[in-house]
Amino acid sequence: MNRVNDIYVVVLDSTFNVAPKGFYVGIVSTTIETENPDAEIVPGLDALGGRKDNILCRFNNICDVMNPKDTAAADNIHVTPGYDATSHFETTCLDVLETYRRVMGEELDLTTLQPNLEEEE
Repeated sequence: MNRVNDIYVVVLDSTFNVAPKGFYVGIVSTTIETENPDAEIVPGLDALGGRKDNILCRFNNICDVMNPKDTAAADNIHVTPGYDATSHFETTCLDVLETYRRVMGEELDLTTLQPNLEEEE
């Protein structure tokens, strides 16, 4: 598609309790590269079968992604970057791991956790 940034497409339905049975919520997101962001997401809408008669309601949202000026946190206040276009929160999970490392001074090791097999009451 001759783009620098990926276009992310996700579809959710009643299985995830986000839409009534038989309906879907589709999300198309990317990082804006041109002066025409609506045109940039057309390939993602096309992947969803995004004909206008199939869309009951469409919301467009453009927002800045903020980044902390100083990640050293000498004042012991740790600020993570804002959410980016990834629809599966990959970069957000990486931000959490990086923040843990900065706060705790070590990598988070989830391999040492033991599962609790007892049901909560």
